[in-house]
Formats: sequence, structure tokens, C-alpha cells
Amino acid sequence: MRQVERERWSASELAHGVPAGHAVLSLTDVKGEHAPPLLVDLRG
Repeated sequence: MRQVERERWSASELAHGVPAGHAVLSLTDVKGEHAPPLLVDLRG
């Protein structure tokens, strides 16, 4: 897993910048506070 220091990503940046087999997760806790986006390898 790799943490990326960016607040916002455009749809185009995500479509072209995320490697195949990966996903970017943006998490928010129950208080509405955002965690930094996470790049997750879905290939197992």
C-alpha cells in the first residue's frame, strides 16, 4: 500500500495514473474527517 499526498484527483488523472489492478480509496470517518487517499493493489 502506498499513501499519496494529494487532496483532489480528477477523473482523468485517476484513469491514466492508477496502475492496472489497483484502486484508489478515499475514506471518511463517522465524524466526517477525511483520511489521505490510499492506492490499493487488488491483485492479491
